[in-house]
Amino acid sequence: MHPLKRLKVGETVVVRKLKFKKGTNAFNTQASNDVFVTELQADATSGQLNQVGVFGDRQNFVIQFSGDEMMERNGILVRGAMLSNGGSIFSIPAAGRQLHGQFLVTKVRE
Repeated sequence: MHPLKRLKVGETVVVRKLKFKKGTNAFNTQASNDVFVTELQADATSGQLNQVGVFGDRQNFVIQFSGDEMMERNGILVRGAMLSNGGSIFSIPAAGRQLHGQFLVTKVRE
């Protein structure tokens, strides 16, 4: 079983490496290898997440990282993509890349 699946709601772990798969949903991204990120906090409601295109099981976990660290450790600039009712949305060229840093992963719902 994947270690993140063992987390209970409210638990957080520090992950040193992340790898985003290339998604089939290009919603709110600037390029085909982008992953979109938002400033919404861990307490965002399902409705807020739906407004920015985060649906289903993807609402169960929050990954937090610093834009400065993303640039310093991975050479990735977090770019503004659009503003929506749910908050600012950004885009990072990260699909298929292994990212290094300190990422906080929190399970927020089942």
